[in-house]
Amino acid sequence: MANTQKKEQVSALQQFLSDSVNFTLVKYDKTPHVTMEGLRKNLKQKGASLQVLKNTLFEKTINIVASSNIVNKDLKKIAKVVGNNGIIGMGKNWGDSLKALQEFTNKDKSISFGPAFFDGIVYDANQVVRIADLPARPQLVAKLLGTMKSPMHSMVRSLKFHQQQFVFILSQASQKTS
Repeated sequence: MANTQKKEQVSALQQFLSDSVNFTLVKYDKTPHVTMEGLRKNLKQKGASLQVLKNTLFEKTINIVASSNIVNKDLKKIAKVVGNNGIIGMGKNWGDSLKALQEFTNKDKSISFGPAFFDGIVYDANQVVRIADLPARPQLVAKLLGTMKSPMHSMVRSLKFHQQQFVFILSQASQKTS
């Protein structure tokens, strides 16, 4: 029979997963407590939170969540975790939190990306790293708008240029006749 404390931990983790629409796992090995607290602090500023996992309890929780919700069936793919793991819960705007984690993992190699669940899709660790390398959403939108504006701006400029030349030639001709 399961220990009451473990049942409470499973229900707390279930609540954590339901509160965090998106999450990613992180692997840590021989990471000092001070480093983990620094990561927690950075993530908290971005609206995310970090919890250390007990692997078997995480597996049980994921199986419960996946079986209770049709949308989350793919979660079973990441239920089996090995080693020291933590989970980072993120809100709907998970890009900023992921960037903060990436910056931290670039500084401290004892922490690495694990699988993730973003917007209803399960990603493996390599895919999460590639997603973290992408520019933030506002930067991508700005680049897209700049790309779309550039041809229109060039066309307007070229149309105006010929009109300006014509007006200049007319003004020069009128000055010569006067």
